[in-house]
Amino acid sequence: MTRVTRVTRDGNRGAPGSRAGSASWTELRYRVLLPLAARSFACGAAYARVVASIEYGRDARRRETAVNRISAWLGKPAADAAWVYHAALSSEAREEADAAYFMRRPEALARFLGAGGDAPMETGPVIYAGLHFGSPILAYLHLCRVRGLNLHAVGRRLDASNPMPAAKRVFGTAKVAWLESLAGRPLLDSAGDGLLQARAELVEGRSLYAVVDVPGDVVDRAADVEIGGERVRFAAGVTTLARLTRVPLRPFVGLRENGRLRVEYGPLVEPGEADATCGQLVDVMRGFVERWPSEWWLWPFVPASPDRGRDGGRS
Repeated sequence: MTRVTRVTRDGNRGAPGSRAGSASWTELRYRVLLPLAARSFACGAAYARVVASIEYGRDARRRETAVNRISAWLGKPAADAAWVYHAALSSEAREEADAAYFMRRPEALARFLGAGGDAPMETGPVIYAGLHFGSPILAYLHLCRVRGLNLHAVGRRLDASNPMPAAKRVFGTAKVAWLESLAGRPLLDSAGDGLLQARAELVEGRSLYAVVDVPGDVVDRAADVEIGGERVRFAAGVTTLARLTRVPLRPFVGLRENGRLRVEYGPLVEPGEADATCGQLVDVMRGFVERWPSEWWLWPFVPASPDRGRDGGRS
C-alpha cells in the first residue's frame, strides 16, 4: 500500500506549477485550432496530435520532469517514458476537442457516452473520485445522463484565483456552462460556500463527483505520499470530506476507446483514519494510472512535498 507520510492543510491552492504558455501560441490554439477541431472527430484527432507535439517541444523542463517521473514510477526506459508523456499531452488535447465537438453537436453525445453497463449498485451516497485522466468531464456526464444520478461536480471556478490566458478562459467558461446545462445543476466551487453545500449534499443522501489529484481542491488539505521513491503531494481534502460525512469513495475514470467512452470503477474506499483512507484511495488511483499511463495529464505537475525527499522508501 502507498505510504502516506503526512496530511496537512495546503497553503498553495490550485494546480501545481504554471501552465500558462506564450500568448501567441495560446491564442492560436484556442481561437483558431480548437474551433477547427470541433468540426469532426478526425479534426479532433489531428488537433490532439498537433497540440501534443508542440507542447512536448516547447517546455524542456516540464518534459524532463514528466519523463523522469514516468521512468521512476513505472520502471520504463527514457524513450518509452517520453512516448507516454507525449501521448498524455494528446489525451488532454483530445478531451478539449471532444468537448468542443459535442458543444456543437449535442445530438451525438448520447451515443458516445454509451450505456450504463456493469456499474456498481451503491446502497447510499458516494463520492465518485476521478482524476485529470482521459475524459473527466464526459465521465461526469455519463454519471448524470446515462446512469441518471442526481449529483453535483465539485471543482474550482474560473475566477481570479484560478488564472489562465484569456483565450483559454473563454473556452473554459463556455465549457463549464455547457457542462452545467447538461448535468442540470451547477458546479460546486471547491472554495467557500461550495464546500458547505457539498457536505450538505452528502448528508442529505446525494452523491458527488470530484477530480481529486490536485492539492488544494475539495478542501485545502494535502497528503505527502511516496511513489517510485519520490515523495509527492496529492489532494487529501476529499478523504477529509468523506470522513466528516461517513460517505465512502468510489474511484471512477473515463477514457476514450474506439470512438466511445469507456468507464472504469474501482473498489469502494470506506472512510476512516485520514492516512489510511488517503493511502487506499491513492493505491486505487495509482492502479488506473499504471494501467493507462498515457491518459493521466499531470505527470509533470504533481508537486514534490516540501522536503522534496527521494529516499527510496517502499511505495
